[in-house]
Amino acid sequence: MAIGKKGMFFTLIALVMVVAIITFFTPSQEYLPQISRVPTIKARVTKANNFMQSLQTTLVQRALLYSGYNAVRSLVSYTETGVPLGDLQANFTEVLLNGTLNGKDLNKFYGIPYMEGNNLTGRLNQISEMAREQLHLDVNLTVDSASIYQSNETGCDAFAMSVNISIYLDAGIAVWNTTATATATLDVDKFYDPYY
Repeated sequence: MAIGKKGMFFTLIALVMVVAIITFFTPSQEYLPQISRVPTIKARVTKANNFMQSLQTTLVQRALLYSGYNAVRSLVSYTETGVPLGDLQANFTEVLLNGTLNGKDLNKFYGIPYMEGNNLTGRLNQISEMAREQLHLDVNLTVDSASIYQSNETGCDAFAMSVNISIYLDAGIAVWNTTATATATLDVDKFYDPYY
């Protein structure tokens, strides 16, 4: 009988020790919420990073292509009025970013409707608003400079447009702050030549 009592005593001691070890190494309730949030945080950062890559590679370039086409079209229509352009770079930048020329709205003062709601600043604001509403990301896109040019790469039958943009993206748990350059090329034959 003495051996049976000793066996039972040691079994109870072993069970108590196993329960104590399991209780000691089990995470407390205050750490469980952070552990369960790790996949959510990773998904949010991945989503924000993918959006940032899309901004740098395609979204800004497409906005530039669309707004730039309408800006050049507006400048061509303006030259049909018989008034020459003073400074192409400055005029292109103003029309591209604001939809104005010499501080005057193109549609109101000159009857040129192409930039109505199509300027680059408005397009970038639409992208920021979409990111805020759909992806819950705080995005600020600021155009630092814009230019229009021809080079050996474009040849004589095309021209290129380029913008430098500052991008600030806040995903709530991570922040991106960078600059990007977007370039778009258009063929000259897509535009009406008022002097031909």
